[in-house]
Amino acid sequence: MDPFASVVALYTIYTAMHADYGFFSPEIGSTHELEMEVVDVEGGKHTIGLEPANLEVAVRFKTLLLIFARDRIYQELVARSIAAYAYERVPAATHITVTVFRHNLPTLEAYRSGELATRVLYFQSAYSTSAGRAP
Repeated sequence: MDPFASVVALYTIYTAMHADYGFFSPEIGSTHELEMEVVDVEGGKHTIGLEPANLEVAVRFKTLLLIFARDRIYQELVARSIAAYAYERVPAATHITVTVFRHNLPTLEAYRSGELATRVLYFQSAYSTSAGRAP
């Protein structure tokens, strides 16, 4: 082994960069992504995202998605609450679709073989109003 490679190998051992953490977490959990599509009275489509105001809000939102993913009882309730938020952002909305995708992450071994994360539809619900609200 050349001197540079042995130094790099030693560095990766000291920093644990060589570890695949398979012993501690053989299966990393899936992540979830939320999308909202709003159609207004004129047929215009708007995609609304949730941009957390700060780190604390981001953590709470991720926790909400985890609860959403683990307990089907709350899915419709949470989706309706999110749709109400979208309705506040676009008062002329006539249709709101709340979609949650799950990103299935491959194991480290599968990733090394070229497998990538897949995006799968996890939940979708649509809500409508007769004519939207006047702005």
